[in-house]
Amino acid sequence: MQAKKGNKPYYVPEKGELLKYADMNYYETPKQYRELFRYIRKNFFPSDDEKAEMLCENIRWECTDGPDIQVIFGHFNTAGVDFKNEKQVNEVLQLVMDLANNVRLWENNGHTPHEIYEKFEKPNLGPLPEGVFPGFGDRPKLRLIQGGSSEKVGRNDPCPCGSGKKYKKCCLGKEG
Repeated sequence: MQAKKGNKPYYVPEKGELLKYADMNYYETPKQYRELFRYIRKNFFPSDDEKAEMLCENIRWECTDGPDIQVIFGHFNTAGVDFKNEKQVNEVLQLVMDLANNVRLWENNGHTPHEIYEKFEKPNLGPLPEGVFPGFGDRPKLRLIQGGSSEKVGRNDPCPCGSGKKYKKCCLGKEG
């Protein structure tokens, strides 16, 4: 854990927030947690706030350990959630990712991943210097495809353009 913490500065909450941490059961509930709770309550447990809250708490705790999507979906399965479609799965995934990026972590000395990015990583980002990736800007050579085959055309093979000439005498030097 010390290696993960590195030289990150400590998060120091405001006095009012700090006093709340005296309660061992207290944990900060960011707006992303509340958004996930509203979504789960509305779409899966409209008449059972307690079940929605329990599922959200399990997901939040999972986010503090480094979210494992299989474990998170295991919590949904245990709670008896049936997703309607892929769109709903993606909506839930986005809410879980938002929560995971806004949960305070020990390894970040109390900062959220989003705070670490905004305060310490984003200001140091800049454009890549020219020439860092040689050949990256070059146009790739296109491979001619005929009849659904993607095999490379040999020099002495008939040209894929259909001219009847050998590839080397027809289109070999014209690609790109």
